[in-house]
Amino acid sequence: MTQHHRGLATRPTVVLLTADGVAPPAHLDEFRGLVEVRQCTAGTLAEALPGAEVLLVWDIFSDALASAWHAADSLRWVHVAAAGVDALLFDELRESDVLVTNARGVFDGPIAEYVLACVLAHDKQLHRTEALQRAGEWRHRETTRVAGRRALVVGTGGSAGPPRGCSGPWDSTSGGRGVDPPTTTRTSASSWTRPDWQSTSATSTTWSWWPR
Repeated sequence: MTQHHRGLATRPTVVLLTADGVAPPAHLDEFRGLVEVRQCTAGTLAEALPGAEVLLVWDIFSDALASAWHAADSLRWVHVAAAGVDALLFDELRESDVLVTNARGVFDGPIAEYVLACVLAHDKQLHRTEALQRAGEWRHRETTRVAGRRALVVGTGGSAGPPRGCSGPWDSTSGGRGVDPPTTTRTSASSWTRPDWQSTSATSTTWSWWPR
């Protein structure tokens, strides 16, 4: 790619790479008041890139930039609206002067809240409650308390902490343990040692994320 190191225009051109069925960013109309927005999908990315300084990858699983790289004649910044950039990276991008950023940290709270929701749904048997509701049946049953129990987080990272601002059931002991990478090159998920979840004591709630 030929780099054109020019100063940003009064209204920079931002290409918004999205996909059919993907909801647009919030406040997009306000965004258009600050920059020129060219909205496209993977199939039209090459047409939208010429002259654009910024690419916002809203379709976070897209790898379309690699095939449209020849058209990125003015690109200076690529931002991925996700914590990971694995799908985006390719040799030409790595070797260029284009800045690549991600949304690391944005999802810490929402992911922690989701995990807490899963723990509560499991221990309170919400799946059984829904089934009974569908059947029009009321049945008394005992469920497991969450408060005061221990949570083990395996593969700790930015998204491994408790939900910020949550109280009540989350006022419990939580611990974490990172997983050291193997000494050989990782070629598949099977090269990591998976803990024996069946050995977890009955008094603890356990979930995990695979190391990234």
